[in-house]
Amino acid sequence: GGAAAAGGRLTKSTESFKVLTECPLIVMLLFQLYPAYIQSTIPHLIPLMVNALALRAGPPSAAQRAQYADLMAAQVKTLSFLTYLLRAFADFMAAYQESIPKCVIQLLLAAPPDSTSIRKDILVATRHILATDFRAGFFPQIDTLLSEELLLGGRVGPGARSSHEALRPLACSTLADLVHHVRAELSMPQLARVVFLFSRNIHDAALPLSIHTTSVRLLLNLVENIFHKPDADARALLVRILEALVNKFATLRRHIPRVLA
Repeated sequence: GGAAAAGGRLTKSTESFKVLTECPLIVMLLFQLYPAYIQSTIPHLIPLMVNALALRAGPPSAAQRAQYADLMAAQVKTLSFLTYLLRAFADFMAAYQESIPKCVIQLLLAAPPDSTSIRKDILVATRHILATDFRAGFFPQIDTLLSEELLLGGRVGPGARSSHEALRPLACSTLADLVHHVRAELSMPQLARVVFLFSRNIHDAALPLSIHTTSVRLLLNLVENIFHKPDADARALLVRILEALVNKFATLRRHIPRVLA
């Protein structure tokens, strides 16, 4: 089975990325049905899955875009399965603490800008990783992750803009989770970038209230770290946070009478 390949030849099921995409869910179900085989299978399965995440295809031609998207979907499902295994089998996966986050970054870089569902699944998997000790593998990648183009997929055409905007709340909350864990190690340029991004969030009416609240909370959590930085620009950065919050109060002031009416 599978989609028709170039030249009209049908793809065998053993060569189909669509079939491969369903395999992690099937393996998960088998583990639930036959838990006695988990301990003996996991040590062999994890290296294969990590190697599959590391595979990279070249830039696809117009005729290969569908197959390229299927390949990425299969890799993302594999990543989701790995995050499912993280808590229960952390000892088996300790050797991949750095390689898995690197694979996540590469998947974000490789994902087509208009593949919203793929990028969403990558961000969801990233949030699951950030909830474990494996988040330390993302710390060296903080400069890369502070790029909105990486998280959202860069510039898109007018037709894909709505799906692009739909990803922003998830991207913001994912980045907030990362910054929360690494804030004590951030340099002043990195802190300045974070303050810029999250100050902008709280004035963006397109974002939901939960993201505004998350952004405000994050900015407040950065204050102590910035205050103790032996840097001449620390004071200016604190003033920028204060200005962002004061301006937000000014915006709320105009809406409060309508809310109370």
